[in-house]
Amino acid sequence: RSGMLWDKDAALSGASYDVSKDGVNYKKNIANMVTFIKAGSAAARSVFSSAKIIIHIDKGDDANTSTWFAGILKDNNVDYDVFGLSLYPIYPATTGDDWSAVVTKCVNNLKSINSTYGKEVMICEVGMPVDDAATAKECLTSLMKQTKALSYCLGVFYWEPECNSSWNDYKMGAFDDTGKPTAAMDAFAADN
Repeated sequence: RSGMLWDKDAALSGASYDVSKDGVNYKKNIANMVTFIKAGSAAARSVFSSAKIIIHIDKGDDANTSTWFAGILKDNNVDYDVFGLSLYPIYPATTGDDWSAVVTKCVNNLKSINSTYGKEVMICEVGMPVDDAATAKECLTSLMKQTKALSYCLGVFYWEPECNSSWNDYKMGAFDDTGKPTAAMDAFAADN
């Protein structure tokens, strides 16, 4: 969502808004970002013309962010097939939303993207705390059941499920410290 190939020089940057990271300010240049995306899309099409081009952004439960970014793509005639979203239902806890509300917002967002922009959709990244596998399973089962009902949703992918609680300080995996899947992964085996 924040673009790509950031540079302090606005003429070179591909940021979709001014980005500050580690004390450095990277300048907004949507035209460059769109040019970079178009070049990547054209390269993929030249090698494998039937490949589905996916644009993937974060904040899957935030319709305003998706509409803003998809609008940039539409306004600039970017060639792509699938609008992908990340969804980490635990992060919005600071807003008071529980996982169920976050999933509902995300599914409504998927529907809106499809109806407004005519694009297939998918959840390219999802994750929940590894130490709460039962809640993760419940959330994922709900998400998968609802997205399966959308003929234009291509699927749900768990981001780094093989991570356990002691791996590289990443706490959103779905395997325990013995290397076995937690109950969270049962959501992918369930007949939703």
